Amino acid sequence: MAYQRDISMVYQRDISMASRNKTYIHQLLLLLRHMLMFATCMVAGITDTWAQDSDVKLAEWFKTTQINVSVTDMYPLKYSEKHGLWEFSLTLRNDSALVYLPYVGQVYTTVFHGDGLNFDHKYSDMKVAYSRKHDGKVITFMLRHKTIDYRFAVTVYDNQNATIVVMPTGADMCRYEGKWTAQSFAAKPAIP
Repeated sequence: MAYQRDISMVYQRDISMASRNKTYIHQLLLLLRHMLMFATCMVAGITDTWAQDSDVKLAEWFKTTQINVSVTDMYPLKYSEKHGLWEFSLTLRNDSALVYLPYVGQVYTTVFHGDGLNFDHKYSDMKVAYSRKHDGKVITFMLRHKTIDYRFAVTVYDNQNATIVVMPTGADMCRYEGKWTAQSFAAKPAIP
């Protein structure tokens, strides 16, 4: 409603200015511009409403689903890729991530531990959205292990393929590919 009011006021102002100019081409261009603005605002309003609805559905799906990604391939940023991996995985359940991944990359800050990507921690800033082509779901979150912050982007596709991108602070990012499985469980009741 606000979009329509704003556009109609701008349209009336521009038409009055165009009538002073008395050029047909100028008036036609203004009309086309306003039609395009109106259509864009309408689509933006519809898309925004749809995105909010889908975000709620995805968040509910994730609350009742445990995701396990079995990693088969690793693609470091500056080193050669590794294939045929079978023992590594990432599991997401409730508010925790169980990470057991290989890592190859340059580290630019001093690290006081050598356990790599092998830990189980609670994550923060979790967001769930659809992939760009709507053929999967993207789960992003952050977690801290000792002195390093890690940002994860886990994409689970409808065809059971998965991609994990790990971006540690002060080190090169690394991408992993594999297969994912999901297990549903009852959501925990909210404690007042």
